[in-house]
Parts: sequence; structure tokens; C-alpha cells
Amino acid sequence: MRTPLMLCFLILTATGLRAELTVKAYRENLVSDDNAVVRETRGYVLGLGEGMQYAEIELEVTKRVHIFCAPPKLAVTMENCMDILDRQIKKAATFLTEARLTETTIDILLMVGLKETFPCSGK
Repeated sequence: MRTPLMLCFLILTATGLRAELTVKAYRENLVSDDNAVVRETRGYVLGLGEGMQYAEIELEVTKRVHIFCAPPKLAVTMENCMDILDRQIKKAATFLTEARLTETTIDILLMVGLKETFPCSGK
């Protein structure tokens, strides 16, 4: 009886859970006094970058159109993902309102940043 009840509770409460990180939360987390929050945020950005790089590998293997074309020997690091993301946030701030920017999720900004940093010219 406990298992179906717990499953029902998880299903009903999970609908409000979101894994996306907004620019507002990203900014707040990076200046947090809690070092674990800072590390988790930096790790989240690295995970996004690695996931996007793995997606690019899949696109390469299946001979489909690439989103970005990083140099083959370039490893995705936390520092380069953070740098690309921070530059993209600054760029987005020039054409989005602050309210819109703070609610934008960092995943799309990182993807656009990777696309602009590593364009696929002629591919």
C-alpha cells in the first residue's frame, strides 16, 4: 500500500519540478556563501556543455547538420563553458529587458554561445 501511495505522491508533486537554471538563479548561485551551491552550479554548466558536445558527436556519427563545430581536440571544460555562457549573458543583456533576461534559462544561452564561438563554416 505504501509503494502505490508514494508513487502517486511523486507523480503529483514532480510536475512542478524543473531542472532548468535561469540567469537569475545562475547569478545568485555563483555568489552564494555556500560553496556547495557554487560548485553545483559550475558542475551544472559543465554538464550542459558536455551534453551538448555529446549531442554534436551523435550528429557527426549520423551525418546530420551540426549546431556548432568545436575543434576536434578541444575538451569541454568548466572554465570555457562558463566563459562562453557569461559572454552570451552579457550579449543578451543588450537586447533583452532585465526581467526577460533573468528568467531566460542558461541552457539556450550556452547553446547559442557555442554556436557563435564555434561556427560551422562550410559544413
